[in-house]
This record gives sequence, C-alpha cells and structure tokens, in this order.
Amino acid sequence: MYLAIDFGSTCFKAAVFNADLARRGHGAYRLRYQYPVPGHVELPVREVADGIRACLAQALAAAGPAARSIRAIAVTSQAQTFTIADRAGTPRMPFISWQDTRAAETCDAMKRQPEWRTFREHCSFGQLIPALQVCLLRHMQTREKTERDPRDRLMPLSSYAVWLLSGQYCLDRNLAAMHGLYSLASRDWWADALAACGLARRQLPRLHEAGAAAAMTSAAAEAFGLPREIPIVLAGNDQTAGAYGAGLHETEAALLTLGTAYVVYAVRRTLPRAAKESVRGSYPGGRYYRLAADSSGGNVIAWATHRLMERPDYDAFFETARRAPAARNGLVFQPGAAGSAGEWRHIRPRHTKADLAASVLDALAARVRRMVHRVNGRGAKMLLAGGGGSAQPAWLEWLADALGMPVVRTEADALLGAARMAREAVGENDE
Repeated sequence: MYLAIDFGSTCFKAAVFNADLARRGHGAYRLRYQYPVPGHVELPVREVADGIRACLAQALAAAGPAARSIRAIAVTSQAQTFTIADRAGTPRMPFISWQDTRAAETCDAMKRQPEWRTFREHCSFGQLIPALQVCLLRHMQTREKTERDPRDRLMPLSSYAVWLLSGQYCLDRNLAAMHGLYSLASRDWWADALAACGLARRQLPRLHEAGAAAAMTSAAAEAFGLPREIPIVLAGNDQTAGAYGAGLHETEAALLTLGTAYVVYAVRRTLPRAAKESVRGSYPGGRYYRLAADSSGGNVIAWATHRLMERPDYDAFFETARRAPAARNGLVFQPGAAGSAGEWRHIRPRHTKADLAASVLDALAARVRRMVHRVNGRGAKMLLAGGGGSAQPAWLEWLADALGMPVVRTEADALLGAARMAREAVGENDE
C-alpha cells in the first residue's frame, strides 16, 4: 500500500493506493485562510497541522486494515507557500500563501535592478512575479524589516510536512526551482539570490530529485497515525505529479488539464529555454518539463452557461454550440483578463444563442492551441486531457477539431502520480 498526500491551495488531500494503484481510501481537509490586511493571504500554522492530521486520518480510516501495510509515502504540493521556522523547525509566523500580493511593488523594483537581469536563466518562471518566495523574502527584508535569527530556516509547505513526519529538512528540485532561490543552470541554490534575501545556504532545505525517497518517518509520525521507518518520497508540484500519474513521459503526448484554469504540460529530455509565458523545471527520471497556463478556462464556460442557458446545464450548452454555423456569423468572443468572464464583440440581431455559445468555445480552443504550440511546438502527436472539463466528450471533440489532433481523456490525478512515484521509489513498477 502507498500513501499519497497533496498539499493543494483549496484542500489538503490524502489517498491510500494498493500495489495496482487502485484507490482504497481518501481524505480531504478544506483550508481556512486569514487576511490580516489587504493583499496578505496567510495560512495559520495550526491550520496546516490540523489539515495534515485530518486528511490522513480520513484516508487511513477509509482504507481500513490495509493501511497498516503502507510501504511508502509521497508528498506533492503547491509551490510558493512558506514560513520561517526556528532551528527546531517551529514556525515563527503563519505560512504566506502564493496568493499573497504584498510583494507587488517590491517585485516591480527588483525588475529594474541589474542583479536580477539573469533571473530567467535560473528560475522555472521566465520573469519575476510577486508570488515567488524570492520576492516575498526580499519584501520582508526591505519593506517590512522582518527580524531574522541566522539560525532560522526557510520552510516551504512541503518541507514542513516532511519535517513533522520525519524530523528531516528537505525539498525536491522540482519545487525549489519555482521559488526563485534555486538555479536550474547550476542545479543548486542560487548564491546571488540568497545573498540578496539575506539567507545563508544552511538556512535552506537539503535538495533531492523529484521522485526520490528523501526521508524516513520517525516516532513523530505516530501522532499522525503512521508508523516509523517508512520512506517519504518527494513528488514535486501538483502539475508534475498529475503528469506522472498520466504516464506522460511514456507517450508522445502533451497533457491538457481542463480545470478552472487551463494548463498544457509537456515532458522534455533536455532543459527547455526560458520563456516569459511558460514555466520549466525538472521532471522525475532525469527529464524536464515545460508548462503554460491560462486563467481563462472552465470559469469562462461556467459563466457562459449561466448567461445563456435557462439552467446551469453543461450538456445543453455544448449541444447548443454544436448547432451554430461554421462562420459564427462574424461573432467573436474575447475572454477577460486574469480569468474574468469576457465579452462578445460584433453582436448583431441575426446572432443566435448557438452563435454565442460556439464563439466562447472557439476562443478557448484558440488559446489552448497557442499554449500547445508554446509548450511543445509541433512535437505533440496527441493531447491527453484531465481535469473536470475532460468529463465533457463534446468539449474534447471540439478541441480535437480545432487543434487537428486527437484529444483523449486520461486520469491526471496528482495523488495517483505521487503514489506511482512512491511505488517506483521502493523498487516496484508497472510490470
């Protein structure tokens, strides 16, 4: 049996899988954030510990007696959320979420400073953004004047979870590269970034490859219902774990996640060049990835369905769109910025509800096509589709027609991918 834990932004989730990677138990805990001042988004330390304990308890209880034979644990996580802990691993402040925007002005200032001109050569992101740990740490140092003890530790969310279960201080390179403190070029912590943030190397986690066992549970894990001496595998960010669960590295496909936002993810054999509108990093097995995301996705379809249908019926929405003429009578839909709904342009009295619905799908399909080209050029032979939107066959057919390639539904579940990494890390495989 294998235990997978996914530290998502909305919920912490855990699942127990058997040797065939069939799910035997599941648990979830919805997170409660705090917003002390505008722009600050924080996760209380107690909320993190309670969330871990709750989702594990549910998953283990649902798995029943089989949970006693867990052979390995795997952890996948959101990237940016972190706290500062003392030398004993006790957080000195709440976790700062990746949704926090306090560092926006600091980030803008950093973009104008010469020491950050080579940033894109090092980080997963092609440009500085306020959510990055490097921007938040720089902000805390220069604007908030946060006092630090030289023995303090930077504690990413996933590192804290592993610390609670094992007492080991570690992180995988897949997540580290998304923080702005690690260099993909040197495959180590980026000395210039550490110095700019007032950090010493000893204050950062020990690095491991994604998919590798990095720690063993200690007696402390018993408080979470787990035995000691169980390997803990670091499974990277949730998109990577989902891609691994879909076996993306075994295909000539790219992965399209159809959620609230849309993400296209491709596995590469060599490190992709940095690009402003995409993210890159390491993938298990010595490979690499590139992904592109678009906040205009399922949220836009949900909005259009509510606007056009008498009731929120997605089947009816897609069926209506299929009745539109190929030319759409000149109608164009433009999604809004940052995932906001959008607007129809060139509307005329002759336009029907079918034209309106079809133009929304056309616009989203065009954006997916651009992401596929940006991430994988013309190398992808097909798209594997996961996420909630992949349950709508009509949408997959629409995308296949627009992209000129097969779009096939798959299970791109981060918990499944993490469990698969756990199984392989302890010497088992798909054979």
